Amino acid sequence: MTIPTWDLRDPFKCSYYNCSQVYWDEIILKRHQAHEHPVPLLCPFGSECQQSTKKYFGFWKLREHVYSKHAPLYSQPVCFNSECQYNKPFVTWNHVLKHILHMHLEAVVFIVNSYTSSTGKTDKVYKKCSYQNCNQPFKTRSTFQYHLVTLHPYPLRCPYNSACNKLDNDSKHYLGLMELQRHIEVIHSVQFLVPMCFNHRCQQEKHYKEWKPLMNHILQKHWLNIRVK
Repeated sequence: MTIPTWDLRDPFKCSYYNCSQVYWDEIILKRHQAHEHPVPLLCPFGSECQQSTKKYFGFWKLREHVYSKHAPLYSQPVCFNSECQYNKPFVTWNHVLKHILHMHLEAVVFIVNSYTSSTGKTDKVYKKCSYQNCNQPFKTRSTFQYHLVTLHPYPLRCPYNSACNKLDNDSKHYLGLMELQRHIEVIHSVQFLVPMCFNHRCQQEKHYKEWKPLMNHILQKHWLNIRVK
């Protein structure tokens, strides 16, 4: 059986001022538009701005506003979200804004539906799961991937040790996120006092109380490390 992949016959195309950049994920397209084009953006800093409907047309206009009104109120550049998983100060406010576009896009994007797919109808562009007769539709890569590994025996690799993916002269796969989680808990949990990501940078930034939220983190942030190539 062919392993499903994220592929759309009708990709999400940016037609803003004849840009014509093409993306396979609507969220990535919106992030591109927010950074490169004068689309309406909201300021996520401060209760006054959060309650306001004032729009800043383009990343640089929002940047000017944040630098002039909000940056002087902070001792160092930080995310507007006090519960953000990246809870360390940034080098510059420019880094903060790029972080917001990457991690908190919904907090700044007003409505960017006018320039999305090549058909102009983003609500009708879907990826359907091709596992047997599933056919469940998805609009984003992340929800599609979560569906694949939680509801289907999608083959995955262990990211903690490459040797775990070898069986004699053949390769070994773990069918679905639950099977991969069981393997990691049994084999690799002895390496850590608490559940921790295999990625050293992630280990420094955040620890987890349970393995399930850690597995969701690995799925979202390190898909290429667990996907069978």
